[in-house]
Order: sequence, then structure tokens, then C-alpha cells
Amino acid sequence: MVWRGAWDLGWCIGSMYPSLLTGHNTLRKHLHLPWMVDSSVCRRCGLEEETSAHVQSESEVLTSLRHAHLGSFLLEQQDIQSTSLGAMWDFSKAADVP
Repeated sequence: MVWRGAWDLGWCIGSMYPSLLTGHNTLRKHLHLPWMVDSSVCRRCGLEEETSAHVQSESEVLTSLRHAHLGSFLLEQQDIQSTSLGAMWDFSKAADVP
């Protein structure tokens, strides 16, 4: 089970991975809802809302990092769910996901 594997890797990775999958994290889309930030626009590309889906599979600014760490320039959400925890962790750190 993915969740069990995440917790086995330690608290930091174990808590980060579910938050990226569910969208409950410190990306701007989530923080903008309770008015913690002024804008939900992606801080990298400035084009769309900064959601987990946008960062993981849509932001053109992160294309090269996505390819280097996740093996593809473009990913669908079902691809993200089957990505290894280590690869997702590496991508998140390289992309400076809060």
C-alpha cells in the first residue's frame, strides 16, 4: 500500500507524499482558500493556480525537472499515483515544493 510505504520512509516523506496527492499542502491554491496568501497563481509560471496537479504535471516551468526526476515531460494524474515515493520526493525537493 502506498500510504504504508510512505510512513515507513520516515515522517517527513510520509507526510509530504499524501499531502501532494490530496492537495492539502502549502501550495498557493490551498493557502489562498483561507486567505493566507494574496494569490493562488503559481509562483513559478504565473499562469495558472498553483495546485498539486499543476506542479506535478502541468507547469511548463517544471518540465525539465519533471523529466529528470519522474521520467516524463508530461504526466497524467494516474501516472503520478504510480510514481515511486523516492522519485516524487526528489522532484518535490528539486522543484522547491513547500
